[in-house]
Amino acid sequence: MSEKFIYSFNEGSKEMRDLLGGKGADLAEMIRIGLPVPFGFTITTETCNRYYKDNMMISDDIVEAIYEKIDELENVTGKTFTSSENPLLVSVRAGSVTPSPGVMDTILNLGLNDESVEGLANLSGNRKFALDSYIRFIRVFGYTVLGIPKDKFDVDRDDDLEKIIVKYKTIVKEYTGKEFPQDPKEQLIKAVRTAFESWNCEEAVSYRKANHITEEIGTAVNVQSMVFGNMGDDSGTGIVFTRNPIDGTKKISGKFLVNAQGEDLVSGTNLPLEIDKLDDVFPNNNVNFVKIAELLEKHYKDVQEIELTIERGKLYVLQTRSCDRSAKAALKFAVDMVEEGLISRETAVSRIEAKQIEELLEPMLKDLRLSEELTKLLDWADEFRSLKIRANADNPEDARLAVLLGAEGIGLCRTEGAFCGKEIFRIMGERPVTVRLIDPPLHKYLPQTEDEIRQSAVTQTEAIIGAALEVSKEEDIEILLEIMVPLVATSAEFKIVKESVVKTADRLISESGIDMEYLVGTMIEIPRAALTADELAKEAEFFSFGTNDLTQFSYGFANKDSVEIIDEYIRNGILEDNPFKTLDINGVGQLIKTATTLGRQSRPKLKLGICGDHSGDPKTIEFCNEIGLNYVTCVPSKVPVARLVAAKAAIKNNKTQ
Repeated sequence: MSEKFIYSFNEGSKEMRDLLGGKGADLAEMIRIGLPVPFGFTITTETCNRYYKDNMMISDDIVEAIYEKIDELENVTGKTFTSSENPLLVSVRAGSVTPSPGVMDTILNLGLNDESVEGLANLSGNRKFALDSYIRFIRVFGYTVLGIPKDKFDVDRDDDLEKIIVKYKTIVKEYTGKEFPQDPKEQLIKAVRTAFESWNCEEAVSYRKANHITEEIGTAVNVQSMVFGNMGDDSGTGIVFTRNPIDGTKKISGKFLVNAQGEDLVSGTNLPLEIDKLDDVFPNNNVNFVKIAELLEKHYKDVQEIELTIERGKLYVLQTRSCDRSAKAALKFAVDMVEEGLISRETAVSRIEAKQIEELLEPMLKDLRLSEELTKLLDWADEFRSLKIRANADNPEDARLAVLLGAEGIGLCRTEGAFCGKEIFRIMGERPVTVRLIDPPLHKYLPQTEDEIRQSAVTQTEAIIGAALEVSKEEDIEILLEIMVPLVATSAEFKIVKESVVKTADRLISESGIDMEYLVGTMIEIPRAALTADELAKEAEFFSFGTNDLTQFSYGFANKDSVEIIDEYIRNGILEDNPFKTLDINGVGQLIKTATTLGRQSRPKLKLGICGDHSGDPKTIEFCNEIGLNYVTCVPSKVPVARLVAAKAAIKNNKTQ
């Protein structure tokens, strides 16, 4: 059976996005559910890939398949592609699986030439409309397909329309050395080739690299029979949003223009009317656009952006897609649709992006109050995640903010400077608090005597345990305390410090008469510690991976001193991301994964977490969830983002199992 490169709209569905692209799959789906969609066909993403494999040539068998679909389109419409009396005109649109900047602009009115424009004028009884359509086609085809600078077509549009056509054709001849192509089949193949080549334009390639989208998915091309919104005052074009994409209000919104095509609406050069006036302007249109909007939103279970055209009073749907939305609208859409029973809580959580939460949080943090909708969404997120979210907090202010934003403990409290243990323990209540022993920046690489190390540990432990015991007694609560030893390279080194910590802590607890448990663990910051984690875990009761130092030691350079080097590496494709912002999964990540496996071999219930600048990064959180860490620790303001991303990671992981 030969490979199928082209699908008519009635042969596809929304489940075929990988093959038909987003636009093609949605056009097929709308036909499947009975909406008035102009007929056409989709040239698949696989055809685009084959184009590049065939040295950027459209093979004869694919050209033949395209012409066969044109024959089918002629039968459906009753028009002929190469006819000068009853011409079939089409639009050509590129459409990949995910929207991508830089891909080819839509080409309308393809098939027009010097003869068919007269046929269109006779059929429509509107010569001005026909000439205007030909002008639009030459212009867009000229700068899109023929590569002529767009501004060269900025001629006086007040001229006689036939004169403008002559001017445009002269521009084409001057820049290409050839006459404007008159054969509709030649026009179509050139347009398809341009769509394929736009997949690898600089803007599209840069976008895919920045968003980690594979090059191999390719773009599909949609060829659709034309309907005309510029045929007169009984025609028009519009864009409908099933809900307001700015504020999230459950009200249909949008704009439309009378006697215009889609490019007029998008360009902003004409003043549009509000979409709720459409039925007043076109009282006899045969389909209620409100019912179409409601049907599509219910069918796709998401807010839609719908492109409409009315030709002589008859309404057609040209496109639908999940609309772009503000962060505020995205949150409201998600919460409202759950409460309406349209989507599940799981779907609502999956639809919100980390960047949207960050944007929403900025004004809320000034008032130290989360909105009711955001609180509700984050509560739903907590239902799905297993990864605990802690915060870094060295002072009471950070501890209070962490609790407000939903932190389940403190994963890093430093003892340098003024140790605010009592206040922090009181704020955190019975949530776990990890206190790191002193790690002086200017001296952490210098050797210390064993006595100095022991005495330092004793002094700090007395302060930490003393504060915890005092709060435990005053508040009648059980303090969950974890004491963390930093920058350890060997198990013997850790053991020296642990012995001093345990001896001091047990003495103070015994003297107090209060029953308090605690853990002693270490921060894994040195590659050797990660590689010998099985030995460390025999003594350490928990690991916290200090990803900043672990990255620094792995790469051999510091974050602050290497900004220019890292930027240069990213520009030249040596690095995909800044390893000090997004965890290097293949390098540092493997050290963490190795330490996790080795550590739990020695201590199966070993508690594991990470702290560092990476902890608020979505990709890093996904990785931590995947390898089975217990928690991540981030700055307080990142806690809501981490809660969301951890939930999304768990949902994604469950779906792939």
